[in-house]
Formats: sequence, C-alpha cells, structure tokens
Amino acid sequence: MHKVNYRGKYFAVEGPLNLSRSVQGRPVLYTAGRSQTFMDHATSYTDGVFTHGSTLEETVAIADELRKQLVVKGRRPEDFIVSVSQNPIVGSTEQEAQEKYMELLRFIPNTSLSRPLFFGSAEKVADQVQQWYDQGAIDMLILRQDHPHGLRDL
Repeated sequence: MHKVNYRGKYFAVEGPLNLSRSVQGRPVLYTAGRSQTFMDHATSYTDGVFTHGSTLEETVAIADELRKQLVVKGRRPEDFIVSVSQNPIVGSTEQEAQEKYMELLRFIPNTSLSRPLFFGSAEKVADQVQQWYDQGAIDMLILRQDHPHGLRDL
C-alpha cells in the first residue's frame, strides 16, 4: 500500500490507497479497430482490444490473427482480452424478438439498422454467446442497449 496524497479542486485524499497494483503495474490499456496497423499496435502495446466482425467467422478470424501476432511477439494470448460489442435482442420466443426488432426500427426512423447477430429467445441468444466464446471470437461481450428494455430482457 502507498499513500495517494492527492489534492484537487473538489477533493483531497491522503491515503493510503487500499488497492493492490494491477497485474500490469499500470492502468490497463485497450485499443479499438480492425486494420493491420491496429493489430500491430494492439499486439505490441495493449492488454486488450475492442473489435467487431459482421459474422462469427469474420470475428473468429480477427481474434485468431490477434492471438497469432501476440505469440510471434512473445506475448501470452491468455493475458490479452478480445472484446466485442453487440446489441442482443432477446424475446421469450423468436416472434417476440422479431416484434422488438420491428419496434426498434419504428423508434429510429430512416435507418437501415441490421438485425443483431445475437437475436431470438433467451436460450438461443445464450447458446450464440457461448458459441462465440467457445470458438474463440470473444473473451468478453460488451452489451449495447438499442432496445429500451434490452439489458433487462437479457
């Protein structure tokens, strides 16, 4: 433990700070993207990424390439987090999920909002998330909430 000794405009803290240092010994670093330059920087300097793909196969390919480059650079892929953001639409049935999707399209007029990759009944969406994880596409799923009740439904 060490003393913080912070004095700012709105608060002051003498310490000691009762948190251990992170494993990295510094703040965790993330970057986002898909380009080759992004992959080079991410695998050289960061602890994880925010990335995306249009399909499971595309996202697996991105994650696999990141992990391959980590190994080439002498880094451990298990110490690196691949994060993907998705907007799951969950219903008690496939039909209910479709109705929620149509409702969302009415909320956002004049848009070409594509149907989410994680879509359907709760069981189906849970299976989809598990499949993405098992196939190595994601280490962490970041949830977006486009539908007003999206997080509650999930």
